[in-house]
Parts: sequence; structure tokens; C-alpha cells
Amino acid sequence: MNNTKAGLKESISINLINHFPGIYYRYKPGDKATVIYISQGCFDITGYPPESYLYNQRINYTDLVYEKDREYIQQKRQIKAGVDFELTEEYRIRRADGKIKWVKEIARGLYNKKSELKYIESCVLDIDAERTGSLAVNSLTAYQKAVNTAAIVSITDSKGRIIFANDFFCEISKFTREELIGKTHQLINSKYHKKEFFAGLWKVITSGNIWHGEIKNKTKDGTYYWVDTTISPIFNNDGAIIQYLSIRSLITERKNLEQERENLISELTHKYNELMQFNYIVSHNLRAPIANMISLTRLLSEEGNGCAPEVKMLIEYLSKSVLSVDDVIRDLSQILSARNPIHQKVEAVNLIDIIESVENNLEKQITESGTKIIVDINSKAAHFKSIKSYIQSIIYNLVSNAIKYSNEQIQPVIIIKGERSNRRLRLSVNDNGIGMDLNKVGPQLFGLYKKFNFDKEGRGLGLHMTKTQVESLGGKIEVRSKEGIGSSFTITLPVW
Repeated sequence: MNNTKAGLKESISINLINHFPGIYYRYKPGDKATVIYISQGCFDITGYPPESYLYNQRINYTDLVYEKDREYIQQKRQIKAGVDFELTEEYRIRRADGKIKWVKEIARGLYNKKSELKYIESCVLDIDAERTGSLAVNSLTAYQKAVNTAAIVSITDSKGRIIFANDFFCEISKFTREELIGKTHQLINSKYHKKEFFAGLWKVITSGNIWHGEIKNKTKDGTYYWVDTTISPIFNNDGAIIQYLSIRSLITERKNLEQERENLISELTHKYNELMQFNYIVSHNLRAPIANMISLTRLLSEEGNGCAPEVKMLIEYLSKSVLSVDDVIRDLSQILSARNPIHQKVEAVNLIDIIESVENNLEKQITESGTKIIVDINSKAAHFKSIKSYIQSIIYNLVSNAIKYSNEQIQPVIIIKGERSNRRLRLSVNDNGIGMDLNKVGPQLFGLYKKFNFDKEGRGLGLHMTKTQVESLGGKIEVRSKEGIGSSFTITLPVW
């Protein structure tokens, strides 16, 4: 009879334990923590069946503890002499399917009559939903705090009347919350946007869609500010719009910079048009009279052989002056044209062919000076798209300058290198000529009509033209030079 009662009691206990909403298990204290009993609930929480744990046949429960929590839990499970063992901790485990789950463990020690720790009984509860929910709430709270701190937030009813305004809205608009509540956003209307603008906005949000755009508003004291705005409708359970949520970020500084840029572009466009008008006047209106004056001075020179020496001298001076003016007008026209690449044709460029063309044009100078030209063009740099006439002019000016300012004591050597990285062309022209002191020359090197060696012919126009054309192509030109050693001009250009 007693055995029957004992068996029934044990059966009821096991049945209760197996239906316990969690894990009940008993293990022996020690490093291995050998499990001698574990309930059926282990499968629901860990994904492993009970037989996997018994006597640590397949897995040790402590191995399921998440790596980042494991050391902490192991320290908590250490047995201390003379202290009853108790453990109540929340930690994470890694399930059989690899997912991470939060659990709470409550453990107590079982002692024999000699007060020796014999077993540890533990109850493990699934608290994943609770912890995940708590984390979600904390994340949402943090998000709301961040938004309210950095953004202008307001909520209106379906008629557009403000029912909520955060602190930042009050700070920026300079209206108190009491002044904003119950009003529409008409209160901060700057009158910058047309009625059609807001009509379109309302059409979008009343259709249940989100509207996004930029709005210029006005503060209580009349100051204007720009906001990047997103307005989202809020629906009830029946799908009807009951409110509108507006989140705005300040973009006043950006809009001011954009306006400054537009003003600058407008001003530059105006000056550019004036420059082009001047170019037209120089090219057409002045060239014809100058051509007539040149013809007249030539006629006077031919028919003035019998004139007095003073008259002949005056005619000669006049002729030189007219030719000088003609040169200046030609130079100005050429410079202004170089600053206007808009109407130039972008076409395929074969860099090696252009260099050969330059060598042919300078054949006389190359032969007379005994110049040796070395060409080192990377295959990627050989073909690209740009304004061909500008590329040829740039190379021509740099090579002709290198020949002109060569060192007569040694054989002139010019090395032309070209390489390309993505859409950037790097072109350099290096020589062993007379060089120059850049500390003395400074920024005047590329100046108009600037000459630094008066022993050589030239008007000081080539380098100015080169720099102008390089910059017109969106590139830059750099120079390194040393007296008696030579010079190196490096050009970087965007190409296609």
C-alpha cells in the first residue's frame, strides 16, 4: 500500500514537472554539471529533447549559455563553502536552430544530513518576449527622444489643427505651445509658396499618401527658416484618416548656401555674357578698321619713298603701332575663345597621334636644336574623349616652350608621359632646359604677356593660354622647376 502511494505521488510529481511552463532539471555540482533529470519543457525552450541532456550524453546545458554571458554565469554558479547555494539570473542561450533566447534561471542547492551539497535543482523560464518587448520599448523611447531633440514634430487633427507640438517646434517658431495648439500651420506661413503648392500637399495626404518636400516658414518675430518636411497620415482601425504627423528638419543654412550659389552663378553668367559681347566687338567691330589701317600704312609705305626722312619715320612708327594693336586684338580674341569651351566639340582623341602632329609642326625647331623627344604614354591614356583642339594646343605650347628654353650646353631632352586612372588623365612634359627660380617667378608664371627670359622670342602668351585651356577643361596645371636643371609641367584633366 505504501509503495502504491509512493508510486502515485512520484507519477503526479513527474506529470506536473513535465507540464511546467519551462525547464526543471537536476544536476550534480562540479565542473561537468552532470544532468540526472530534465523535464520535457527543455525541447520548447532549447530545441533539444531531454535525452540529449541526461548524463551529458550529447550536450551539456551550460554549453547553451550565450558566449557573451557564459563566463558571468559560470562565476555565479561557483560553490562557496559554508554558503547555501542560490542562483537567480537572467541570461541568453543559443537554441538548436541558432536563435538567441532570453531565459531566467532560479536554482537552489539540495543538501544531505551532513550539510553536503548533493544536487542542484533549477527552474528555467522563457522571458524572451518580456525582454524583447522591454528592449523594443526602450528603443522606441530612445528614438522618440532623439527625434524630439533633433526634429520639429507636430500632430494635427484631420482638419489640420495642431494638437501636439514638441519643444523644438516651439523653440524654432518662437511661439509657445499654447499659441500653437488649436491653430493651423497657417500661423507660420511665410507667403513664399503659392496656394497651388499647399493644395498639392493636401491632395497627397488626404489621399492617404506620405508627402515630402521643402517649406519656407516664418517665426513669430518675422524671421524666415526652411524645413525639410515629411507629413504622414494616421489611420484609425477602420482605415479612416484621423490625424497627420509632421516631422521636419532645419535646412535653412543649406538653402542660404544654395541661394548664394544661384546669385553667384547669375552674376558670373552676366559677366560671362558681357565678356562674350566684348569678344564679339573685338573680333568683328575692331578687326575691320584695324585691317583698313594696316592696308593704309602699307600703301603709305610703298608710296612714301620720295618723302622726307621724318615723314618716312612717322609712317614706319604708325605701321608698327597698327600691327602691334592688331596682335593685341588677335591675342585677346584667342584668350576669350579659350575661356569659352561651351561650343567646342568633344570628340575622340588619340593622344599619340596628337603628339606626332605636334612633332611634325615643330620639326624645324626640333631639328635645329637637336632635341630628343621621348614619349611614354600608358595604353589606358592613349584614347579618350575631350576637346581635341585644346589638347593639341596645350601639348604644342609646352613642347615648344621646352625647346625654346633648352640648355645650349647639353642635348635637349623632352619626356612626355601620360597615364589614366578612371576618368582622370595625368599628362606631364619634362625637360632638361635652363629651368627657373619659382620663388622669384611665383604666380606670375602664367600671367598674360609675362616674360622671364628676354633673350628668347615670344610675347608671353603661351603659358597663359595653356593654363586657361586646362582650366576650361576642368583640370589643373602644376609646375616644378630648378635653374640649370629643367622644368616639369603636370596637367590633370577629366576625360571620358
